[in-house]
Amino acid sequence: MEDGSGYAVAGNLIARTPENWFFSGVLAKISSEGELLWKRYYQHITGQGPSHYINDLAQAPDGGFIMVGEVRDTINAPRQQGWLLKVDEYGCLVPGCELVSGVKSSDDSKSSDDFTLLLYPNPVSEELQVYFSGPAGGEHHFRILDAQGREWRRFSTRLPASPDVAGHAGRSSEVTLLVEVDELPAGVYYLQYLREGKVVAMEGFVKR
Repeated sequence: MEDGSGYAVAGNLIARTPENWFFSGVLAKISSEGELLWKRYYQHITGQGPSHYINDLAQAPDGGFIMVGEVRDTINAPRQQGWLLKVDEYGCLVPGCELVSGVKSSDDSKSSDDFTLLLYPNPVSEELQVYFSGPAGGEHHFRILDAQGREWRRFSTRLPASPDVAGHAGRSSEVTLLVEVDELPAGVYYLQYLREGKVVAMEGFVKR
């Protein structure tokens, strides 16, 4: 790091379930003393079975990071595409993701589900960035509905096991999902987070 605050490293991480493989791009910051300060995961939701690779990074003049790599669709064409990410000094694509400490509970106080769900930008034109934090391990499912309740898209992710970060236990993890929405007609939509087929959370957004 140019300010001497530590080191930034980037690459990719592979997680597996009995049904799917999940390849995430990853960026982490490590202090000069070797302590992990934060780690961010990124997935571009496109096609089926995408694999994410970050091959290089550089620090931007504003203190953030620019990363380049590729997203490979392992099933459908196009088989390969370039990937360019610009994040802030905390590795956030969604502003304020560094303020999420651990996880928060849903509105149902009796629920054992703990998560954070943030959307950016809103309104959106081409790509919706979804920051999701929740229990590490397991597969998490989402869908997009329009104002009439019609389903437009489904996708899922897996949160990798998270190590201790700056003294906090690794009981939760996070990922930022890059979801293409340019094919959606203009209007109001809702992103739903589902657990065992039930809606656990819902956030609205406007498609320009």
